[in-house]
Amino acid sequence: MQAAYSSLNQIDKYLALIDTLPEVSISRSEQDSLTYNAAFMKFSELNYHVAKIAFDNYLEKFKTGIFINDAIYYNAISSLRIGDSISSINLYKKILELPVTNYQEPALLFLARESYAKDNYILSNNYYYRLLDYASSNSLKREVLVRLMNGYEGLDNSIAFDYAKQVVKLEKVDDWLLSKAYIIIARNEFALGNYAKSKFTFEKVIGLSNYDQGAEAKYYLAYLVYLDEKIDLAEKMIFELSEEYSNDHYIAKGFIL
Repeated sequence: MQAAYSSLNQIDKYLALIDTLPEVSISRSEQDSLTYNAAFMKFSELNYHVAKIAFDNYLEKFKTGIFINDAIYYNAISSLRIGDSISSINLYKKILELPVTNYQEPALLFLARESYAKDNYILSNNYYYRLLDYASSNSLKREVLVRLMNGYEGLDNSIAFDYAKQVVKLEKVDDWLLSKAYIIIARNEFALGNYAKSKFTFEKVIGLSNYDQGAEAKYYLAYLVYLDEKIDLAEKMIFELSEEYSNDHYIAKGFIL
């Protein structure tokens, strides 16, 4: 009967039936295990709708249950599988409050990606920063560094600069990512007044990018030449900028210069 009620996800009915039998009793811990296992059975069968209902029932009845950590985690996955993003976000946030490390990495990764996809970089930066302590693979560490670099780019260039320096040291970095990292480094060097160093870095970007980063680097190189009072050369470089790139913003800045 226990197996039958479990397979139907009707453990509550089973427990109610047991209560009517004076010669049989089930302890609180046994009820805890039965309720959780019934939910996990449905999860294992990929029946996520029923699993979510069962996990919700477990979490409601056993707020300090034996399997509370596992129930929250598998309920978060079940919620995600059925498209209940609000529930999955709330459950993954609960995982971060638990005094266990087992599920911290997947919870932080989900929340970081979710907030990054919504351009909420303040939140994603927080989650990705915490994820640095749990990242278990090189590919994940790579994602963390790249997204922290991108996430801080518009918020704090000095922090973005620190992550950009780590990104350029990664293995197998494509030209687009390298140009993005180097333009952030060059901006920081320029902002600190280290013009000679920034000139060298801007030239690296020119060699890597024919797109927005290249246009920005070309503009700043022209501006540095202008600061050296080489007006004719600066003008020549500005016309080259307009001919070689399609970034309206830096072309306009070039013509204003």
